[in-house]
Amino acid sequence: MNSKDSTNSKDTNNQNSKIEWNLKREFQPAIPFDILISRKQELQNRLGQYGILVLYSATEKLQSNTVYYQFRQDSDLYYLTGLELPSIRLIVTYDRMILFSDQPDPENEVWLGIRPNHTELKQLCPIDQVYSIDEFNKQLSDSLHGKLRLFYGFGQNTTNDAEIFAKVDSQIRRGRAAQSAPSAIHHTHSILHQMRMIKSDYEIKQMIEIAKITAEAHRLIQSIVEPNIFEYQLEAEILSVFKNHNSVAAYPTIVASGANGCILHYTSNHHQIGENDLI
Repeated sequence: MNSKDSTNSKDTNNQNSKIEWNLKREFQPAIPFDILISRKQELQNRLGQYGILVLYSATEKLQSNTVYYQFRQDSDLYYLTGLELPSIRLIVTYDRMILFSDQPDPENEVWLGIRPNHTELKQLCPIDQVYSIDEFNKQLSDSLHGKLRLFYGFGQNTTNDAEIFAKVDSQIRRGRAAQSAPSAIHHTHSILHQMRMIKSDYEIKQMIEIAKITAEAHRLIQSIVEPNIFEYQLEAEILSVFKNHNSVAAYPTIVASGANGCILHYTSNHHQIGENDLI
């Protein structure tokens, strides 16, 4: 390396450093704050003094090397927080909502995007406290104290299950020192899904808007479909409508022509459409 190369290397390092510090930290709640407050209050009323709910975020899945599959948050956690972040946890009792999330790593932010810090998280959802993940076990022990009913989504992640069950077992084994520990574990479905079935005015408006976007996509493909084009071409048009509305598909697009229409979850969408094929 000559002196010129050395200078270029230093310039590149300086540019990377500037990128790290110049990334804009702009966040907006994905769900209106007043809606999240209403959901929090409703959940706390349902939990009562002796109930506690624990949620884990969905897990990132590696696709190849340093590339991950598109992340999809746990639906229950998203319903309460509007956060699409991996590696977070939530504890809710009748008087507190506690979020656990590590502070963002500036180097990772350059690679993967900005992640809200603890102060910013409080501006995005109605949490009372934020702790780092390494505080979870202690806070969980404290929060379980005196609770009789634990609501937790067991059966989805064996590592999380082992952590929760071990903590409950530890509380029980402490006997009188613990005064009381959950004697029953209920799936989160039994409390949160009752709430989610009843749609607010905000949710109804969202569903109407989604239906309009979907109808627009269907009208578009009705206007362009003809023999000899391929199923994937129609899929591309459908997804383009969604993207133009800053929306994503709720499930993989099914464009099943001819005999493919007999396949319930047909998603390969590679067949050429024939004359008089039903789609």
